This record gives sequence, structure tokens and C-alpha cells, in this order.
Amino acid sequence: MSSTTTYQQMEPYSFGYQRVSIDKRYDKPPVIYRGPDVVENFISHLLEEEKEIRDILSRIEPMIITEYDKLDYKYAKKCYVCKKAFSSKNYKVKEHDHVTGSIRGISCNNCNLQIKIPKFIPVVIHNLKGFDANLIMSKIGKFKEQDITVIPHNKEKYMSFSIGNLRFIDSLQFLNSSLATLTKNLADEGQKHFNYLSKTFPDPDVFSLLLRKGVFPYDYVDTEQKLEKPCLPSKEDFFNKLGDTHISDEDYQFAQTVWDKLKVKTLGEYSDVYLKMDVALLADVFEKFRDISLHDYDLDPCHYFTTPGFSWSAMLKKTGIVLDLITDIDMMLFVEKGIRGGVSSIFHRYAKANNPYLFDTYEPTEPTSYLSYLDANNLYGWSMSQCLPYGHFNWLTEEEKIKLDIIKLKADGSDGYIFEVDLEYPTSLHSSHSDFPLAPERKHIQVEHLSPYSKELLQNLTGKQCLTKIEKLVPNLYDKEKYIVHYRNLQLYVELGLKIQKDT
Repeated sequence: MSSTTTYQQMEPYSFGYQRVSIDKRYDKPPVIYRGPDVVENFISHLLEEEKEIRDILSRIEPMIITEYDKLDYKYAKKCYVCKKAFSSKNYKVKEHDHVTGSIRGISCNNCNLQIKIPKFIPVVIHNLKGFDANLIMSKIGKFKEQDITVIPHNKEKYMSFSIGNLRFIDSLQFLNSSLATLTKNLADEGQKHFNYLSKTFPDPDVFSLLLRKGVFPYDYVDTEQKLEKPCLPSKEDFFNKLGDTHISDEDYQFAQTVWDKLKVKTLGEYSDVYLKMDVALLADVFEKFRDISLHDYDLDPCHYFTTPGFSWSAMLKKTGIVLDLITDIDMMLFVEKGIRGGVSSIFHRYAKANNPYLFDTYEPTEPTSYLSYLDANNLYGWSMSQCLPYGHFNWLTEEEKIKLDIIKLKADGSDGYIFEVDLEYPTSLHSSHSDFPLAPERKHIQVEHLSPYSKELLQNLTGKQCLTKIEKLVPNLYDKEKYIVHYRNLQLYVELGLKIQKDT
């Protein structure tokens, strides 16, 4: 059972952000604000940034054509966007960046006309959905003159929301790790990737020191007066109540070094430094992610909300696949019926091995037994790397069904199949398959279906001898009727002893 417990009331006292542009002329130093009405000021600052950015984007820079661009144009045979050959009707043109003026590639005229700068301006916040969104949404009603749209995750959390042309997205939806871990991973690749951190802290010694996530006494700072403290709080004051953890000696030493190296005078100034670090580190980490994505897929994560959406576009772009839409309602229901979800089981919770390798507990007079731990990792990723259906969905004719030999179908063949079959589960297999029966089904479990052990659990845990009328996906040893199954699963079932009585 899940629940929400009120832990503490969070009152923001500062914010920081870093403006990032493809043209470094338009970059700015990080903006740090500490004072009253933090959320309102944060939104107001961003709306001012929006005005500046829209003004920049409204100006079209003239083309900057290099000698390389001239040669590229002369010898280009196909569009760098759609990869199609040029023609007299769809001729080649120089496609250039309207912000920088540089030539991005030689495209066909059709693609050139379709490439546009999006109207929205992404605002990237790490763990937006889990934390910052609640603070922003609590004050968003004060900006009634702005169009506000949301993409909710549930009643409490938002996947994304927009204020005017500002689209707030969560970097944690793409980079599912803490900023500390992401920073460490990027630092392992070299200091050259930290462009914004080096600009924010140009002193080489300070820059090298700050190539990691900072530490801050969040629980200690419960009043504004504590920000005026002229010294770093004690190590004990860095205790995190929510996580019930202390910081390490190494982390506290790092905080002391930052305080001394940057000549910090108050805890408020230390907070500003900490925030500058966070903003610069997130900018560098996410820009590196964008660089990789643009290089590998020609796609910008800032145009997406989550990794699945980004991955879907990458798949379509890389494979060139055109997905057919199933328009036959019977066919769609047929496929849906074969999607069953996860298996429900009652597991044996405790087992004890007894074999000669267990020197301390081995009992020679007892039966020998072993425990085997089996775990299959990344099943979803594995399944997505198999041959997947994309089109030409058709019902088989009676003649095609007669000619088809299910067992001889190839796993990597050009055609795949979904069957509706009647399956016999021979009684000779019941003993060997009882731990994990094949071909699970959605069933409403009756009390008479339960084993004596399960009945005992039901009585002990609920005091009842009845079950809720909810269908569960359960492995069982019954024969199956009109069972819808993918052909590769069906081949496995037959190989392991099940018998096909009828297929339709």
C-alpha cells in the first residue's frame, strides 16, 4: 500500500539558471537570485528571457558560405535530410541556420521549406516532475495573461507544462541518474566537456576543484537568518533527515575547501556558489547529451518530453520504416487479446539448500538439494531487438492455413504470425511443468483452484475463504481453447510437449 507523508514545508529562497544558445554570442552568465517571492521572480525572469530570445530568433542571419560549402553544394547528389536524390522539380539548395548563418547541409527545396525553428523555448530542470514543478505550479496562477498548458503524469505530478512559449521539461526523464552521478561520469571523460562550468569559474584551480556535485545543509537552513552565518556549519548540520544520512568526511572537507578557495563570507554566498555550480554542471551534462543525440540520430532531446518519445523518433529515422495502421477492428481486438501483461503467482518464500558445498550446515543424512538463482536482465530491450511487425497485416485464407507448417517458420523470417489455437496440456507433463506451466491465461481464480498451502495463507491473512472477482494472469496446466499466441511462443510450447488441437 502506498501513501504520502507530510515531511516538511519547503520555502524557496533562491533560484539560478543558465541561458544556452547554439550561437555563443547569445549565451549569458548564470543568473542567480536570492530574496523574496522566488517563484514569481523566477517565472518573471524567464518571461523576460523569452522576449529576448524571440527577438533573436526573429532575425535571420545571412548565409556564411565557406569554400567547403561551395564544394559540398557542387558535388551533393542527395538531400542531407531526407536522403533522396535531387530532381529538376525538387532541386538542391543550401540549408542554413537562421541564428548563426552557417550552412548546415545541402538539402532539397522541399525539406528546406519544412525546416523551421520551433516556437517553444525549452526550460530544462533536473527532477522537474518530482520536485520543482510543484513549486512553480503553486504560483503559476498569478500569470493569467500567459497561455498555460500542462501534460500531467498524475494528479500530483506533471511530465511537462508550458507558460507562454516556455516549455518546461525534465532532464531526469532522459538522464535517469542524480546530477552527482552524471557529473562524475562526464568528468571521467575529461574536463573539456565542462564549457559552462569553466566560464562560470574561470580560475583553473577553482574549476578543477568544482568538477563534482556540491554539498549543502538543506535541513539546517530553516530560516533566512542562518544564511547570514559567517562560517560553514558543522559536519553534523549537514545531516539529511529525509534520507537519514550524514555526509562523508570527504564531502565536508570539499565544502570547507570551496568556502576557503572562493573566499566565501556567509552561508548565503556559499548557497549562491552551490547554485552556480549546479546550474553550470546541468548545462554541461545536458549539452553533452544533446551533442551525442544530434551526432548519432540528428535529433534534439529538447524537442521531446521523455526518452521513450525520443527513442521512437530515433527508431523511425534510423530504420526508415513506415508503420502501417491496423484499421480492421476485429484484427485489433485479436492482437489485444494476446497481450496479457505480467504473471501472478504465489511463491515459496523460504528454501534451504543441503549439499556438500555447505560445510557448516550440510546434513549427510538429509536429501541433497541446491538453490539456483536465475535472473534474465533487460527482457524488454532484448524483445525490442527481435524482428518486429510493422505492416502488411492480413488474415490468412483457409488455403494458406492448410499449407502452413508452424514448426518450420523461421524466427528471423520476413513474415510473422499470430495464431488462435486450441492447446492440449498432456497429463504426462504436469509433474515436470508444475513449477512454471506454459501458456498463462487470464482467469478468475476460485477457492477450489487453490492448493492446500494457498488456502491456508488465504485464511491466515484475510480470515476468509473467498476471493475477489478479479481476473489474474496465471500459469496453469489446463487445456486451452481459442488461445491467441505469437508463433515463436507457440513453437516453444510445441517443442516442450504441448499439442495443437486446432488452429484458426
